[in-house]
Amino acid sequence: MPSVQRSLTINAPPAQVYEAFIDLSRWLEWNPHLREVRPLSEGPLTPGSRARVALKLNPLPSVWEVTEVNPGRSFAWASSLLPGLRLVFDHVAESADGGTRATLRIDIEGPLAFLAGLAGTIYGRNLDHSLAALKDILEAEAGPAPEPQQPAAEGPEAAAAEPEAEAETEAKPEVKNE
Repeated sequence: MPSVQRSLTINAPPAQVYEAFIDLSRWLEWNPHLREVRPLSEGPLTPGSRARVALKLNPLPSVWEVTEVNPGRSFAWASSLLPGLRLVFDHVAESADGGTRATLRIDIEGPLAFLAGLAGTIYGRNLDHSLAALKDILEAEAGPAPEPQQPAAEGPEAAAAEPEAEAETEAKPEVKNE
């Protein structure tokens, strides 16, 4: 079974990345290869929820059905694009390196899987672009990372060092050459 997987570390908490995965109303913001994402089911994503998804390069939309939800971590959905060709698309948010490892994986199943497997390069490029856009959006929403603070100096050495620090920051007189 052919598959395509891409991962990227995002400087945002896993819950925020997971929320972006399940918020279909914002998918067009971070999936530049899509032209439409329309929920066909009311409420939050649960197994059995469906959505209509259309690619920019494909005039025919497909219907995707949620197959699995692990709240706060992942969801998967699947679509039969043609008889004999089924795509299963996993979205996973895992804590990593002070941020989140966001993983997108497409498994291509069925007797016609070799056809979609030939498009693996295109799928991979789309996943790369989606993850990069999601990273940009979520990190911009979070704002800049706080700068690490220097520990406060204590004891007699600290008192002796303070006048030097003040002297370094004093304004120097301006010298003019005429």
